[in-house]
Order: sequence, then C-alpha cells, then structure tokens
Amino acid sequence: MNMPRGDVFFRALAMPCRLPAPVDFFARPAHLFSMAVDVVRGDGAPMGSTGTFHLKRVYAPPAAEDGVRVLVDGLWPRGLSKDKAKVDLWLKEIAPSTALRQWFNHDPERWDAFRRKYAQELKDSAALDELRKLVKRGRVTLLFAARDERYNNAVVLEQLLRSRR
Repeated sequence: MNMPRGDVFFRALAMPCRLPAPVDFFARPAHLFSMAVDVVRGDGAPMGSTGTFHLKRVYAPPAAEDGVRVLVDGLWPRGLSKDKAKVDLWLKEIAPSTALRQWFNHDPERWDAFRRKYAQELKDSAALDELRKLVKRGRVTLLFAARDERYNNAVVLEQLLRSRR
C-alpha cells in the first residue's frame, strides 16, 4: 500500500495489529514499536533499534515520547501520587546508598567524588544491567525527583549508560 510518508494517521489505522492482553511494555510486537515512533517522532525508525533514553524530573507531566518511565530514586517523590507520576518501573536498587546520598546532599563541590563513589557502587549491579537491557529494547525515560537537574544520580546513570553501551 503506497501512502505519503507524512500521512501517519491513516498509515497507523491501516496497520493490522492486535494488542496483547494485558499490555506488557516488554512483549509488544515490533510493529507496535514502529507505529509509536512514527506517531511521536515521525522519522520511521523502529523504537527497538534506536535504544534511546533521556532524563526528566518525575514532577514534569508525562509525555507520549517518554517510552518506558523508570524512577531511579530510592525514595518515592514527595507529594506525588502513583497515578500522577505514571511510573512504569521503580528501580530502587539502582539508587545511591543512603549514606552516599546524605553525604553528597547535592553539593556541586562534591560532584566528582559522588560520581566516582556511585559508579563504584554500581560496578556489579544487576539493576544497572536491567536498565541497559531496557534501553536496548526501546525508548526509556530516567525519572528523578531532585530539583538540581545537573547534579543528581540520574546524570551519573546517563553517563554510565552512554559510556558502556
């Protein structure tokens, strides 16, 4: 069927698909991934092949392009209901230890030491391996609650994921 590339709406309607019941983010057929990417990005690349991720505050409203939303903090964000957060997976195990988190206290002067110590904590982490697998499968949004968007554990995770793909 030849349709114009920009006619995403009609192409999505013409695509035969069945949704599994219940819907499982990790077991969706490949054609659903490509349909979602066409609608969101319009570039036609299958979501599963790109393996992209980005960072976002958990307090920001969820968006269709978020993909799988993964909370990477050890504590649930204050004042945010689970319904409003729309978190698909809460990886508490990937958060820094309580002692390290309290020592760091989002102090920019301790940033380099925090990065090293946190990376050391994650050295043989099964949770980090699980996160890497999620990123390979499709678009992932790493959610964090910290006000400081430059100095937090999600930034360290982003750097680790980019360096060891």
